[in-house]
Amino acid sequence: MTYKVFAAFALLIAIGAGCLPASPTPVPDDNNDDQVQVDDLSGLIQVTTPAKNSKISSPVTVTGKARGTWYFEASFPVSVYDANNVLLGSGVAEAQSDWMTEDFVNFKAVITYTTPTTATGKLVLAKDNPSGLPANDKSIEVPIKF
Repeated sequence: MTYKVFAAFALLIAIGAGCLPASPTPVPDDNNDDQVQVDDLSGLIQVTTPAKNSKISSPVTVTGKARGTWYFEASFPVSVYDANNVLLGSGVAEAQSDWMTEDFVNFKAVITYTTPTTATGKLVLAKDNPSGLPANDKSIEVPIKF
């Protein structure tokens, strides 16, 4: 294998495994313009549907866009929890186009879940982390109503 081919292959593996550092969009802190809020993952993933605090029913379709580095093998896990943090259902969001990029890529997931015992809950969209390293764990939560 030539050096250029090997280097390109190594880069693709690093991107897919989430080994390269993410660069979330900095959000100025109201208290100090020199600080940035690093908890905001909107520079990495954005959910279009369902909207925050919207009422959902099973199966729920989840759409949005995520940076290619959020995916592994063109997918990442999505879960539905009730207000007691009980897992009601889970599935996989799939990239709708080439995910091997650092740009945003549209995703779609259809998640079937069991009947909740609470009126509210959350969707959790997790960065796929095949390495299993806690440093590579990232997720966002979208509050929902049932």
